[in-house]
Amino acid sequence: RQVQERTSFPNRRSVSMRLLLLSLCLFGTLAFCSTLGGFQPVKVELAMESLCPDCVNTIRLSVSVAMKYVPELVDLHMKPYGNAYEWEEQGKYYFECQHGPKECHGNLVETCAIRLYPNQTVHYPFVECMELSATPSEMGEACARQTGLDWSNIDTCVSGPAGNRYEHEMAVWTRNLNPPHKGVPWYVIDGKHTDDLQQRADTSLMKLVCELTKGPKPRMCDFVDQL
Repeated sequence: RQVQERTSFPNRRSVSMRLLLLSLCLFGTLAFCSTLGGFQPVKVELAMESLCPDCVNTIRLSVSVAMKYVPELVDLHMKPYGNAYEWEEQGKYYFECQHGPKECHGNLVETCAIRLYPNQTVHYPFVECMELSATPSEMGEACARQTGLDWSNIDTCVSGPAGNRYEHEMAVWTRNLNPPHKGVPWYVIDGKHTDDLQQRADTSLMKLVCELTKGPKPRMCDFVDQL
């Protein structure tokens, strides 16, 4: 008698694990998904402020290029606070920014987007849209619409206690930089800041992460000097 082969189905635990990994990729960080593909992203922390001309330049000429061509190598953490000053009164934080109240508002809008949408592939296009516009502090709603984010969620964050707390966290991170930042943009690469890393990141973040990654390199790294 011929014996029929039993069809092999994945067990319940295997299916659950695959669904968990997929969920982490969809709603977690790009860094996690990159490791699944064998890539090892470089952690890039960027102290910035919303109306800083040099920050706009580094986003336009360096960060955006890396995020366009080798996003799998960039674990990006943007910190919109910069050269601001913070104080507390009756449990609420107040901020005075280098370029005035509009910059404080822009910082807060960007911070809320970053915290509400922690996946960099989701929040970065929004921050980029704001920073590359002529009037960043006024572009929140338009950029949310353009990049598919829910402006009502961001606006609620901006006007409420959550946004105030999130911006305070940006202030704490900035104050704790070691060495202390001397201006913005200020890069921290894999936990380190040096004059050399700063210059290389500001010139070509794409080239820097292609050189520093400890894993396989995407093919676009072969063309970095041509971009």
